[in-house]
Amino acid sequence: MDETRSVKTKQFDRVLLITTMMLVFIGAVMVYSSTSIVAPSKGGAAAVSSASSSLIDLRYLKKHMISVLLGIVLMTVFYKLHLGALKKAAFVLIGLAALLLIAVKMPFIGLTVNGARRWIRIAHFTFQPSELAKPALIVFLARYLSGKSFDPDSFKLFLIPIGVMGLLQGLLLLQPDFGSSVILGIITFSLLFAARVRLKFILSLGVLLIPVVIKLIMKPYRLQRIMVFLDPWADEKNTGFQLIQSFVAFGNGGLRGLGIGKSTQKLFFLPEAKTDFIFSIVGEEIGFIGATIVVTLFIVLFIRGVLIAVRQREPYLYYLSTGITILIGVQAVLNLSVVTGLLPTKGLPLPFISYGGTSMIMNLIEVGILLNIAKGDSEEYMPVANPQVESYSGMREKIMRQKGRMLSDVKWKT
Repeated sequence: MDETRSVKTKQFDRVLLITTMMLVFIGAVMVYSSTSIVAPSKGGAAAVSSASSSLIDLRYLKKHMISVLLGIVLMTVFYKLHLGALKKAAFVLIGLAALLLIAVKMPFIGLTVNGARRWIRIAHFTFQPSELAKPALIVFLARYLSGKSFDPDSFKLFLIPIGVMGLLQGLLLLQPDFGSSVILGIITFSLLFAARVRLKFILSLGVLLIPVVIKLIMKPYRLQRIMVFLDPWADEKNTGFQLIQSFVAFGNGGLRGLGIGKSTQKLFFLPEAKTDFIFSIVGEEIGFIGATIVVTLFIVLFIRGVLIAVRQREPYLYYLSTGITILIGVQAVLNLSVVTGLLPTKGLPLPFISYGGTSMIMNLIEVGILLNIAKGDSEEYMPVANPQVESYSGMREKIMRQKGRMLSDVKWKT
């Protein structure tokens, strides 16, 4: 006799995957456009006038595509990975992230670029441990907050994730990497809020952290960035130069843009055109229309992440998908706000678009985890061959519900 049985129906979120791949494709095109003509900028006028100088350099594009391909492979791996294994590895991941952040400061291991020591050199490539610390913290928080021993009303249990966050933030500030430490704070407090931790705990800690934040902001170079943000034209040839050139790029682009590869700001004017300020090149070459498409794709990706999160019945999967969605969304919002002058300048890449191997790989892994969570969203009942069995099962459930109501009525009357 056939029986009614419930099974997990595997749903593949095509919208999330297609949106991600569109962003990756746009990123690859813009990385090529912003880096292919790099020899003149490195050699100056002499390089331009030299007939032997190569005007095309594909080194950055090749490295970027290697990161994309590796990221897609790892995205597939994490899409098929049993999420229970990821949960079990939470403490290992957070420990590994902390050790790598410490290793950055060690001689012959860490690599200093533009005054910041944030990278570890591996052969011809570099690895940025801060990009691992973000998803590692999310996996840890998802496991901790979904544990049976966690009590949202306990201040002692509230301090444990705060301590882990503080440790990672302290290691990041030593690099220094203020932007990544802020992102870790946003992720932690967002997930604690989602776990319905008492609001007075969060607000009390926020008040206590105000002096620390003020002290960090008062560092001369950070304070200078704030002043430049308020009025970049006050020092247009020095500290305000980058932001002003970003504005010029958007102005050059207009509605439709100058065309792919026709940006002038990427040549000698806009610093970090391939990384932090790549969205400015997007605005210059494909205009307001192209920039709007990119923003829309991020909005769609964020909405898909939210929809995946709200469908989860298991707390661990809910916190995991919520954390990843917040991480990608916050990084995109911060980067877009910086290049458009809505926030002070900060070195944060634009997910899926900026040049940067570690960031690209980790972002694709995060999408792989979201796709993994999404494929097990719904639980349906298989149709039964014998209608009598189905009728009996339905009648049995109805009787049990009526019996439960009768019992509750008796208890209420007594």
